[in-house]
Amino acid sequence: MDKELLYLPHKIRKDIHLLNLRMDEFEMLSNTIPTGSFDEPRVDKSRSQEAPFVKWIYKKMEVEEEIKRLEDKLNNLLEQLIQAINQIDNSDYQNILILRYLNEVKMEDIASRLFLSVRTTYRYKYLAVKEFEKLTCSVML
Repeated sequence: MDKELLYLPHKIRKDIHLLNLRMDEFEMLSNTIPTGSFDEPRVDKSRSQEAPFVKWIYKKMEVEEEIKRLEDKLNNLLEQLIQAINQIDNSDYQNILILRYLNEVKMEDIASRLFLSVRTTYRYKYLAVKEFEKLTCSVML
């Protein structure tokens, strides 16, 4: 566990967002009925017995399951990160790590919330990440 662990929630949220977009596309495709092309000769002589939109419904269901799996993974990861961050003694460090990496708040907004200068906030973030790395490295050993 190290600094890269702090970036995982953002990556998982991004994956969930992309899967939601894909699911919306499958939803749209499942509500359409394709028409045949009468300009080209028909190659396949056997006709499928399923409705043409069924495959999109199945794909949408698969994506929904993947989203649910990723959301569970994200929730477990957030719980573990909060437990690790709560082991840091300095409350400013804790707040900065939670706001920046778990809530994805911009550094300028964090500075205004904590009544710190932006430069001090960046310095505290650097020190907080170092403290987080020390704690997580000692846990792994």
